[in-house]
Amino acid sequence: MNNAIDRPTDNPTASPAPAELVRGLYADLDAERITEALARIAPDAVLHVPGHHPAAGDFVGHDGLATFLLTSAGIAAVDEEVEDVLVGAHTVAALVRVRGTREDGRSLDNDTVHRFRIEDGLIHEVWFHNLDQHAVDAFWR
Repeated sequence: MNNAIDRPTDNPTASPAPAELVRGLYADLDAERITEALARIAPDAVLHVPGHHPAAGDFVGHDGLATFLLTSAGIAAVDEEVEDVLVGAHTVAALVRVRGTREDGRSLDNDTVHRFRIEDGLIHEVWFHNLDQHAVDAFWR
């Protein structure tokens, strides 16, 4: 097994390792550093959100990602806990526990996998895969 892609580099201009890129994205989003988060994402990136609810669909580019963040934030407060990051040559899978609450008392506690396609040191595509899609749909409706 080759772990070279996740080792620190002595070249300060080199792209971050894929796991570092993804962990940094979550840290930036958690701290509401949106400009820094977007710097990790290709301008034409696509986010694929499954389901049958207002925050589902394909979101393209930085504007699309902002639309997704604003739409979901307008519906509920959520907390994402990254439990582990699995790294491949051009793919990172983050095992994430998503918890949320709504003003009407509904709550969500869902394990999900966020799969990232990485190219040239940037995130180009993201897919959400929910353990319990039915519960996710019910929460976000």
